[in-house]
Amino acid sequence: MEIGYVFMNVQPGKKKEALEKIKKINGVKEANVVLGLFDIIVRIEEKPSKT
Repeated sequence: MEIGYVFMNVQPGKKKEALEKIKKINGVKEANVVLGLFDIIVRIEEKPSKT
């Protein structure tokens, strides 16, 4: 299992809307609004691709 984290900034007033859309994306296992340098942190998981 491959795991990655995405740190995002969104437009002011759009955090809730962005979070709802992000959570619907395939591979997203967790997404949260946070305080600090970034607005949203997303944890993604996928199986490694065979080459």
